[in-house]
Amino acid sequence: VRFCGIFGVGGAKHLGINKAINNARIGVAPTIRGGGAAKRNYIHISDAAAALEACVGNRLNGVQWAAGREVNSIAEILDTLCEVYELEGPLSEEGQEGIDQVVKSSKALPLGKTLSEALVSEL
Repeated sequence: VRFCGIFGVGGAKHLGINKAINNARIGVAPTIRGGGAAKRNYIHISDAAAALEACVGNRLNGVQWAAGREVNSIAEILDTLCEVYELEGPLSEEGQEGIDQVVKSSKALPLGKTLSEALVSEL
C-alpha cells in the first residue's frame, strides 16, 4: 500500500498538517505561507488502517494507492482546522507557493472520512 501523507493527532511531525493539528490543540492558530493554493488529499490514520484491513481482507494484489476522500487546498485545510478547533485564523505569511501533491486512491479501497469528519473524530 502506498500512502499519501497520513495525518492525525500525534502523527509524523515533518508533515505540516500534523504540526498544525498539534498546535491547534493548544490554541495556536496555523500560518499559511504563500497563497495556500497547493492541493493535497491527506489520509487520516484511521482511514489508513481501514485501507490496510481492506487489502488483507480482500487479498488485494499489486500496488494499492491510499489517499484521503477529498482534495483540498492548503488554505482550505487550515481554514477547516481553525473551524474545528474554534481558532481565529489562519494567519498569513509571505512565502513560496507549494505545488500540488494529489494521489488518486485505488478504487478497491474504502473512501474514508472527509477532512472535517476526521478532525472532529479526534476531539
